[in-house]
Amino acid sequence: MEWWVAAAVAAAVVAAVWAAVKAAVAVVWRPAAVARSFAEQGVRGPPYRLLWGCLGEMKALDAAASAGPDLDISSHDIAPKILPFYHRWQLQYGGTFLYWAGTQPRLFVTEPEAVKQVLTEFSVFPKEEVRPSVAALLGRGLVLAEGRLWRRHRRLLSPAFAAAKLRPQLPAMAACAAAMLDRWAAELGGAAQAEIEVDSHFLRLTGDIIARAAFGLGPPDAELVFHAQSELQRFAFSSTLDLPFPAARFLPTPGNLRLWRQERRLRRLLQGIIRRRMAGGAAGHGEDLLGVMLDATPSLSMDEMVDECKTFFFAGHETTAHLLTWTVFLLATHPDWQRGLRAEAAAVCGAAAPGAEELGRLREAGMVLLEAARLYSPVAVLPVRRAAAAATLGGLRVAAGTAVTVAPAVVQRSAAAWGADAGEFRPERFLEGGAGGGLVAFSVGARACVGREFAMAEAKVALAMMLRRFSWGLSPKYRHSPQRYVTLRPRFGLPVLLRPL
Repeated sequence: MEWWVAAAVAAAVVAAVWAAVKAAVAVVWRPAAVARSFAEQGVRGPPYRLLWGCLGEMKALDAAASAGPDLDISSHDIAPKILPFYHRWQLQYGGTFLYWAGTQPRLFVTEPEAVKQVLTEFSVFPKEEVRPSVAALLGRGLVLAEGRLWRRHRRLLSPAFAAAKLRPQLPAMAACAAAMLDRWAAELGGAAQAEIEVDSHFLRLTGDIIARAAFGLGPPDAELVFHAQSELQRFAFSSTLDLPFPAARFLPTPGNLRLWRQERRLRRLLQGIIRRRMAGGAAGHGEDLLGVMLDATPSLSMDEMVDECKTFFFAGHETTAHLLTWTVFLLATHPDWQRGLRAEAAAVCGAAAPGAEELGRLREAGMVLLEAARLYSPVAVLPVRRAAAAATLGGLRVAAGTAVTVAPAVVQRSAAAWGADAGEFRPERFLEGGAGGGLVAFSVGARACVGREFAMAEAKVALAMMLRRFSWGLSPKYRHSPQRYVTLRPRFGLPVLLRPL
C-alpha cells in the first residue's frame, strides 16, 4: 500500500510540475520569445503584461475615448474615438505593430499588400475561433465558417445572390422604402420642415427588406428575430475586451445563463420559420435565400440553416442600415453632393423607383456609398485571422498561432493607399472603379461579402427614392460620436431636418 501511495504522490507531483512548466511557457516564455522575434525584425508594440497582455490598457483607453468629447462634424478621423488603442499604438510604433490579447500575440497590419495577403490566403490565415457570445449572435455560417464547411456553404448559397435572383427583389425593396418615406411624410404633416431621427428608421427599413426578400417574412416575425439578436449583440459587444478564458464558456454564471437563454430563444424562432416554410407543401421552396437553403437539404442540416439565418438576418440588417445612415450624414454635410445625386436620380429614374437597369446608371450614388463605406466602414474591425503554420507576411516571419488584425476603420484612411486626402470625403476617387482595391469594408477575394450587391442595391433604391421626395440637413441636436458596437453606429442617432420637395 505504501508503494502505491508513494507512486501516486510522485505522479501527482510530476503532473503538477508539468502543468506549471506549461503555464510558465504559455504566460512568460512564449510571449518573451515572440516579442523578441518581432523586435529583431523591427516590429515593436505595447509591452506584454502578465496574463492580461494589453487588455487592461485597451479597456482604459476605450473608456476614456467613449467619455471624451464628440468629434467635430467636419472630421472623419474616427479611429481615436472608436479604436483609441490602435490609434495610439500606430502613432507610437508605426503601421505594423505587435500587441497582446491576454497571452495571444496579435500583429496589427495596415500595409495594403499585407492586408490583401491576410484576407485572400485564407488557408494560411484562417479566422480564429470567436467568443461564444459572437457565435450566438452570428451563427457559424459564411461569416465565421472555415475550410470545407465554408466552401460547401458558399457554393450552396451563392445562387441566392446571383443577379438573376436580385432583379425580382427590387420591387420589394422599393415598396419597403416607399413605406418608410410615407411615414416620414406623415410625421411632417404638411409642415415645411421636421426633425426625424433616421438611423432607427433605416434599421427598420433594412430589417423589413431582408426579412421579406430573403426569408419571405412579415414584420411581426422579423421583429421577434431582430429583438432577440439585439439582446445577443449587447452580450457580444460587452465581452470584446474581456480576458479570453476558454473554460468560462461552460460555467453557469449569471451572464452565461442569460446568453444561453437568449440564444435558445433565437434558435427556436428561426427553427419555427424554417419548419413553416418546409410545411408549405408547394413544389420547391421558393427562390429567396431561405428557399435556396431548403432546396439544398440534406446538404444543409437544420443547425446549419439556423446559423446561416442568424448570419444573414444580422449582416443584412445592421450593416446596410448603418451604411445608409452614414451616407445620409455625409450628404447632409456636403449639400453639393446631395444636389448632384438628386439630379442624377431625377434624370435616371424620373418619378419611378429604380429597377435593375436604372441601378447600374446611378453611378454617382454608387461612388458616394463606397466613399461612405470607406470613411465609416459598418464593420470597423474584421474577424481576427490566425496563422495556421509559420508564414511570411509582408516580409515578416510570423510564427504559427500568431493572430493578425485588420481594421478597415484604420486601413481605409491610409495615406499610402488613398493619398494625402485620405481623411476627406471625395467620392470621385471611385470614378471608373479607381482606388477600389484598397476598400476592405466588404473584405476582398474569394471571401468577400456574398451579399455585397444585395446591400448596394437596397441602399441605392432607398437613397434614390429619398432624394426624389426630400432634402435634409443636420439637426442642431446631432452629436458626432461614432460608436463601435459590433457594427459602427452613431451613438446618439442621426437626427436630421427633413424638408419635403
